[in-house]
Amino acid sequence: MTGDWSKEQCAGMLEPYLPELTRLFAEHARDRKGLVFVPLCATGRKVVEAFREQGLRPYFCDGQDRSQIAAWEADGPGSVMVNAMLLTEGYDHPPIDAIAVWRFTKSRPFYCQMVGRGTRIYPGKERLLLIDNLFLTERHSLCRPAHLLAEDEDVARKMIKAAESNGEMALDDAALKAAQEDVIRDREAALAKKLAEMRHRRRELVDPIQYAVSVGAPGLVDYRPALPAEAVPPTAVQIEALSKAGIFPGDVQHAGHAEAILTTLSERKAGGFASPKQVRRLELYGWTRAGQMTYAAAQKLISRIAANGWRVPVGLVPDGGGIGGDVRSQ
Repeated sequence: MTGDWSKEQCAGMLEPYLPELTRLFAEHARDRKGLVFVPLCATGRKVVEAFREQGLRPYFCDGQDRSQIAAWEADGPGSVMVNAMLLTEGYDHPPIDAIAVWRFTKSRPFYCQMVGRGTRIYPGKERLLLIDNLFLTERHSLCRPAHLLAEDEDVARKMIKAAESNGEMALDDAALKAAQEDVIRDREAALAKKLAEMRHRRRELVDPIQYAVSVGAPGLVDYRPALPAEAVPPTAVQIEALSKAGIFPGDVQHAGHAEAILTTLSERKAGGFASPKQVRRLELYGWTRAGQMTYAAAQKLISRIAANGWRVPVGLVPDGGGIGGDVRSQ
């Protein structure tokens, strides 16, 4: 994962503390059904032995060995599954009521995925015990009262920051609206700065943010990866596809973002809309709605401008005669 610690680094930092970590887990979660995340198979097997010494009933699984999962699922309180980064995204076993993440990570979505394995509702289960020996919640703040109202993470952060400044948390529509307005202003200012910077760029390829604004795709402007698989860097295939389509891939940081852009490009091409390079070219000549033009109309305009020495011909007025042709006689 981009910018994250490797599994080997995680294991090296963790192993000296395994005796104490397993002792604390047994102390607090002996009567619960536990799930523990570790970075490597070798580390996991050491944890299994340490748990066994603590009187727990440990199980183990990884990408190559899933044979003990069914037995653990059939077991009850006092059992703990030690997994080497297998049961993360998508795994569902509602009785889990104790989680320990012994895998350092800089990724909040990745951390949320692991903790989320214990948040399922189950008869008789009142709460999830999250044993945070590595203090990961200090880095990755999970659910706070603000999250109950705000669906957007940035809005929730604004509400939390306001509460910390005021000394109290106002969970009402007024606080939510104020935070939403602050976030909108921040995003508009950031976007304006970004667009101003792009005006000075001389690139053959189109900036992905500029393209998203031009074609009216706000989801591409504010893209944030929601899952670990979306947060990894773009693949070589995605980078090549973006470049071939006319999008500058250097500003696309995540595979999920690259896939979203490529999907938009594919849908627009199928719908007969203007290409990224056509949109960029016409915007330079004043067509603010170039992103809504058809490929054929955009090509016709560009051909006329090119034939006139790359100057807008007399009688051709940007945005003057409808989106399709944009032609007006003077």
